Amino acid sequence: MGDADTISGGAYVSTGSFVTEGMVVAPCSMHTLAEIATGVSSSLVTRAADVILKERRPLVLMTREAPLSLIHLRNMTTVTEAGATVFPPAPGFYSGPATIEDLVDHTVGRVLDQFGIHADVYPRWTGGTRRVHRQHQGGQDDGGQDG
Repeated sequence: MGDADTISGGAYVSTGSFVTEGMVVAPCSMHTLAEIATGVSSSLVTRAADVILKERRPLVLMTREAPLSLIHLRNMTTVTEAGATVFPPAPGFYSGPATIEDLVDHTVGRVLDQFGIHADVYPRWTGGTRRVHRQHQGGQDDGGQDG
């Protein structure tokens, strides 16, 4: 028997002695969130997340469902209190994204920021105000109102 045979699921990531910089669960279903919140380790993902929390390493959960029930919100509170970051993939629109790729890059860049990895993949907010004029369906200008 090799070392991997003695480790849960045969994967080193499921043990605290395997050092990582942290973990991102993307997407994180409410089922996976519930398992992590309650310490249930029925899969390699939830076992690895449990280890990440135990070792006090960054855990980012990119939750994907809406609307949220009170149970979901309580599970989010539980994992946050345990040290995780709940990070719904909701990109910022202040940079005026032009493509789906811009939206994805913004979210990925923000997640990488959680680990101290500052990739130059999205424009960062500089604190200035910006008025964006958009053409709505029917050709009417929104008058520069954001949102």
